Order: sequence, then structure tokens, then C-alpha cells
Amino acid sequence: MYKIIQELLHFGLIRPSDPPYAAPALLVAKHDGTWGMAVDYKKLNNITVKDNHPLPNMEQAIQLLAEANKFLGALSWYRKFIPKFATIAASIHAITNLTKTNRHKFEWGASQSQAILQLKQLLITSSLFLDSSDDNYPVILTGDASEIGIGGTLQQNINGETKNLYYHSQVTSSTHRFC
Repeated sequence: MYKIIQELLHFGLIRPSDPPYAAPALLVAKHDGTWGMAVDYKKLNNITVKDNHPLPNMEQAIQLLAEANKFLGALSWYRKFIPKFATIAASIHAITNLTKTNRHKFEWGASQSQAILQLKQLLITSSLFLDSSDDNYPVILTGDASEIGIGGTLQQNINGETKNLYYHSQVTSSTHRFC
């Protein structure tokens, strides 16, 4: 066993330590007749405090990402009816776009959950109908821009009532941010 431990130390696979807990190491015969070291962690595992936040199931995380993309895709059809759609959805797009290359960690956080809730609320409370323009009244163009997105509305004020003709929104690209 000493020889195996020295070899593991030499290759940097283990290091000396003086922990308050230890697990017994045993020599076990391998199939090829040589000896290997095995560590019995049963007693250590029995006293280990379990993690209240286990690692996420990767299949569930991928499914959640796919569902987020489907939800955004379906909602994108309504973007012309929902003011500031792109700005609200930007935090979701940020993580779904990063993970498309499979080189970035998928981190669903509070801002993404809040965006989903806000979009759902807007979907059920916004008027999903746009009014037709009336050539007898002037058209009001309103623009809005931030570091996250740009948007605009076309409206008309007809007899004191504001009529929505069109909404536009999009996430700002890195090029837009420097203009």
C-alpha cells in the first residue's frame, strides 16, 4: 500500500492532509492479478451533511431550455402587440443564445423567471388587437431606447382616446450599443 500511496503522491493525484475525518484504505486484488487501493467511504458518507441544493438533472435543464425557446418563439408572434417585448425578453434571450453553442453554462435565474411572469401577464392583459389608422388624424410616433433594447409605437389620438397602431421592439446588438 505504501508503494501505491507514494505513486499517487508523485503524480499529484493525492496530497498529505490532516482532516478531522478519515476513511479506511484497503488493498483489493484486481482482475489482472495486481493490487489496487480502494477507500471505504461508508462511515464518512453516513456523517456527511446532505446538500440541500443537489445538482440539477441535465435532461431537465435541457428540457427547460427547450421549453423557454418554444415559449419565446410562440410569444414572438405577439411582439407587435406587446410594448417593449424585446427588452422584457432580453434576459431570457441572453441565456438561450449563449447555450446554443453548448459551450456556456445554462443559468436560469430570478431575472429570467421575472421576465416569463411579466410576459405572461402582458399576454393576458394587453389588447391583442391593433387599431386601423384613420387618415383624418395625425400619427404619433414614440421611440424608446436603452442599453438592452429599442422600441417604438405608432398611435393616434382619436376623440381623446389613444389607439395603438403598431408596436416595435428589438434587443440592441453590440453594434447598436456603440452607436
